[in-house]
Amino acid sequence: HCCILCCQNLTCITDNDTRKMKHCKVKQICAFLTFIYFLGVGGQHGEIAVPSDGPIISICGIPGYDVSNLTRADFWVFAQSGVCLGGNATDYCAFYLAFCKPLLLDTNCSGESACQQNSSGAFSIGGYDVTGPFKESNDYEGFYTKFTNGAPTHNSNHEPCNVSSTIQFSCNRDVGWLPIERPGPNPVPSQVPGQIYVYYNHETCNYLMTFEFAGACSLVPLPVRFLSIGSMLILICLASFILYFSLGALYNSLRGKTGRDVPPNAAFWDDLPYLVWDGVKFSYSSIRNIGNHKEQTKYEPIEGD
Repeated sequence: HCCILCCQNLTCITDNDTRKMKHCKVKQICAFLTFIYFLGVGGQHGEIAVPSDGPIISICGIPGYDVSNLTRADFWVFAQSGVCLGGNATDYCAFYLAFCKPLLLDTNCSGESACQQNSSGAFSIGGYDVTGPFKESNDYEGFYTKFTNGAPTHNSNHEPCNVSSTIQFSCNRDVGWLPIERPGPNPVPSQVPGQIYVYYNHETCNYLMTFEFAGACSLVPLPVRFLSIGSMLILICLASFILYFSLGALYNSLRGKTGRDVPPNAAFWDDLPYLVWDGVKFSYSSIRNIGNHKEQTKYEPIEGD
């Protein structure tokens, strides 16, 4: 803050006066430090603050994920059938997507974030938003973004609405989005890889698109979930049971026992089904007798002579 206040009071006068030239150099250094200050303060909040009356430019990204490949491409393209706006909905149509930058197309979609083009023309299916578009999902490993304020249309109830697009990126480490580097001044599309799911909701006028993306896999290790006490006890009992049978069978085999005599305590295991059945019958009989109050035998008092 002190540096900024000082810089406001300095003037740069270029003449032969050495002292004034020093003031000029100080001002240049101070201007550089001012830029660093704004860069640092903006970075703490995920934004770059422009020290003027200009707009605040958001840094495009999401903590814990790598979206660099998404944003490096000029725009992304894929084709789909059966979900086209206007004309014959069963035809194939092309979808164009740009992340953290507006689309540069020779259509009325230029400047938008999402566009669809078919034989009937081009339609905006999501406007451009200067704020950071990516948000982490609570339902799956990955993130999503939503582009609103697309072309005006009508929903299934014949009510006016604007087309919007919700784009989900699910984790798949085998699907890397490879942007094509621009060889010249004209923007170049990059092909969307992997499996693609597109659904259009006619009631909400919203496109739902789901893509696979290696960058949607969390860079931060997922929290370790420890076993509960009950699970640990079950595992300990199971391991002890297996160890008991293995060592017992090995011991009996070394003693020369064969067949049904190999398991340890073979007689007990032979009788176990009958013991369980007796226990079930006893429990059933006990439950049936609950609430049944039997009359106690009454004895007539013996009268003395």
